[in-house]
Amino acid sequence: MIYSQSTLMYLLTVITALGLTRRLVQYLETYFNPQFALLVSATILLHPLSIDALMAPNLLNGVVAFWLFLESLFLMKEGQEKSSFGLMILASICNISYSLFPVYYFIRNRSRTSLVLISAVTYIVLIILYYIKLWYPTSHNPVVFASYFVQNLVAPIYLTNFTPAMFSFSIFSMVSAGLILLLIFWGEDKNKLSRPFWPMLILPLIGSVVHQWTEPVNFWSELIFNGSTFLCMTFAFVTMIAIHLRKLL
Repeated sequence: MIYSQSTLMYLLTVITALGLTRRLVQYLETYFNPQFALLVSATILLHPLSIDALMAPNLLNGVVAFWLFLESLFLMKEGQEKSSFGLMILASICNISYSLFPVYYFIRNRSRTSLVLISAVTYIVLIILYYIKLWYPTSHNPVVFASYFVQNLVAPIYLTNFTPAMFSFSIFSMVSAGLILLLIFWGEDKNKLSRPFWPMLILPLIGSVVHQWTEPVNFWSELIFNGSTFLCMTFAFVTMIAIHLRKLL
């Protein structure tokens, strides 16, 4: 049922995506006016790397996982750490790329949260069991992946013309990706609003290393083109760009 491409599943996906859009606009209104927040939301969800997340077979690991994570950010702002961590864990169940977020925010908020220690230990044990059971070491390189992914966010030319599996390393992709991220970092000297989005850009990238791909070519072809896996990264990147771009308009 989860991977069914039936009319019902597509209908559920459309309804869920519309609900996600509404909540995403509400979240971004913290940073932008309503009209600009709507524009940024549309840019995130209609980006070529995000279209996959709107397909019915990827309902759970795409739209649902990201919506759960987004709701956890709302709760975190309201100081409801326990409920926020709970939603992050649910997002991790839907999509393993979110598995590092509960750990990161627990460490960051450890002085303010009264989470029971056994809950944190249980979560860590489950993640370790996942790694032991399902992780297969492959020869892909997270740095190379980051280079192609960031470049595809700006100009998704590799979606149609090239297969990243054909290239073990690209100076052009790495340098261009590095310059883009450095420009964002440099812009934070004048506007630090984008700083909280760095973990949302980096943690899923680290999580890409533990996906259970048995062949390098499968990692590149299945993962780098799978927007449902990295919808959070697209959200973080586009929002960071929009925050600094707004100051230039």
